[in-house]
Amino acid sequence: MGLRLNGSGKAPTVDLESSKNNLDLSALQGTPVITGWFGQGVDGELALLGRGGSDHTATAIANIVDAEKVILWKDVAGVLPINPRWGIETTAIHYLGYGEAMELSRLDTPVLHPATVEPLASVGIPLEIMHLYREKEFAQTVIGPDIYDEYRVKGVGCLASVAYLSIDILSLEEQSKNLGQLLVDFSNEDITCWHLHSQPGELKLIISQHDLSKSQQIVTKHFQSPSVETYSAMISLVGNGTEQEQLSLFDELDNRWDLELLSQSPHSLRMLAKEIDIKSILVEMCERFNLCNTLHQ
Repeated sequence: MGLRLNGSGKAPTVDLESSKNNLDLSALQGTPVITGWFGQGVDGELALLGRGGSDHTATAIANIVDAEKVILWKDVAGVLPINPRWGIETTAIHYLGYGEAMELSRLDTPVLHPATVEPLASVGIPLEIMHLYREKEFAQTVIGPDIYDEYRVKGVGCLASVAYLSIDILSLEEQSKNLGQLLVDFSNEDITCWHLHSQPGELKLIISQHDLSKSQQIVTKHFQSPSVETYSAMISLVGNGTEQEQLSLFDELDNRWDLELLSQSPHSLRMLAKEIDIKSILVEMCERFNLCNTLHQ
């Protein structure tokens, strides 16, 4: 098909516009079988996609050819409300909006990568996740347009052991000039910036604690040394809701666990936790939001 990628050597995503322009539809006869993971980089040489590259290839091609839907066959029963590594038994979420699915995939679900959903969201193509060994059943999870109805938490994303870096910046010119290079350096060192907040004179970042030492060195190259505060976890409550609905829920949870509000979006409420026993918080949250057995119905 001649896929073009956004990068050279190792690329994060498929260049949808360039790939569309390069597409030869006459080559797609019968039932095409297309390999994933690679394409032509910006330098004209072979380039490879990273984690989730095969699924991203499928959804990118769906976007390019304007497919009716995408089906991903997995050896798990759909997208679960919480990562099973926490040892909490749950059932698959039947329906997720694009925004909800991307938030959950950014933070914790091993089934999806954010790049898998992005090519579909812009054109409204649904994604179905089917179990490899249960082909006669309906899709375990369907992902489609975001629906704003009754506010309900559908999933809990949790990233354990994070560090909050705060940087004071005197020069706005320095801030705008160096922030981009800082993120490039993070990417080159395979450091994920899980949260970024930038306003004039101030920059706040969240990274994993195991990347803290290297992150401090990189930050100090571009700005002054950051102040650091560590947290047991960053928790995201995933579900479409209004700002006021989310704030009311946060007040309830904060009274229980002394949480710190990090950010809000139409699809999620992100918080920081100091509590050492994160699993006990997650168990109670799953019980509070009925995630163990009701979302499948």
